[in-house]
Amino acid sequence: MNRAASVFGGGEQPSADSPACMSLVRKPPMASEEFTVPSRVLHELVGAAEQSGVSKEDFLRAARVEPTWLETPDRHMSQGEVMRIAELALELTRDPALGLHCGERSSEGTFDVLSHLLAHASTLRQAFETLFRFSELVAENFPLMLTEAGDEAELHHRDSDDQPLPVRRLVAEWAVVSLFRLVRHFDGARASGVRLACFRHQAPDHHAEYARIFDGIARFDQPFTGLVLSRSLLDAPSPWRDEELCSTLSGLAVRRLQRRKHQRPYFLQVRDLLLQRRAPHLVGVPQAARELGISARSLHRRLSEEGRTYTELSHEASGHVAKRLLVDKQLTIKEVAYAMGFANASSFHRAFRRWTGMTPGVCKCKH
Repeated sequence: MNRAASVFGGGEQPSADSPACMSLVRKPPMASEEFTVPSRVLHELVGAAEQSGVSKEDFLRAARVEPTWLETPDRHMSQGEVMRIAELALELTRDPALGLHCGERSSEGTFDVLSHLLAHASTLRQAFETLFRFSELVAENFPLMLTEAGDEAELHHRDSDDQPLPVRRLVAEWAVVSLFRLVRHFDGARASGVRLACFRHQAPDHHAEYARIFDGIARFDQPFTGLVLSRSLLDAPSPWRDEELCSTLSGLAVRRLQRRKHQRPYFLQVRDLLLQRRAPHLVGVPQAARELGISARSLHRRLSEEGRTYTELSHEASGHVAKRLLVDKQLTIKEVAYAMGFANASSFHRAFRRWTGMTPGVCKCKH
């Protein structure tokens, strides 16, 4: 479906015949951009493993995860950690439909206060506006977008093509089942206002599970992953609305968000600092530490405690920035090299391969 879209996140609502888009992405997304999610997600994977006969202790040992992570609900995990543990869970449980089953298992406690805020919103639209406002409690760079046109609304979940298919499929399944359950909370058990559950990947061998969970409306090889809804459903009053409770929980969510930003891991602060530069590889540890208000020695120590190194973060950020420039069809590889401070294309070629494992030409062809 073709949709021109303008951003909105509250305030005046669009008219019934005007296109609109509520973006839950804080900045222009990149397919490989790193995000974080709460360690509560780890509880769901551990639970799924236990249901398959794998003990919690064995799973955590195999995942190289400290048990204290389960006792620290506010802790967030990086994309790399999440994907590594998800791939391990698929292997240990031998459940190809693990993403669907984790989505079914997820409870109101999975995302703590935000889950309860969504459950008691006055309308589904208000629920999504709340999700937009507090999305960082769920994940940084939360990959969700709502578009509206005509009598339909679409929820798009941004997939990443950087992971193996089974892992990408697990993430997509989990996300869409969770969205489906949220909509069903407002629309009744049959979720009659949901017209399609869409997936970019091909129909897997366990497609019967999709049919069971989505009541036969799952479709594969679609242009996006997400849901197609009746637009009127967004503004239908919820039987579970509780404005007083939502007001109280909103205050708590604000405080949690402020605490989250204050306690943000140093590797994420470094990553964001570097991603704002045109040439991240030219920013050394002393400059980064100075901008973060700590000594270079302390920065090294903090990153080490978080299991990261500055060199690793510099390579990741440099690769992201270079890819972002390379996908611009108006820029040649030589122009990208000069833009990032390289004297010639050959030097850039060697650095880009070190950062990403591929050549600039391959990256440009892929896009």
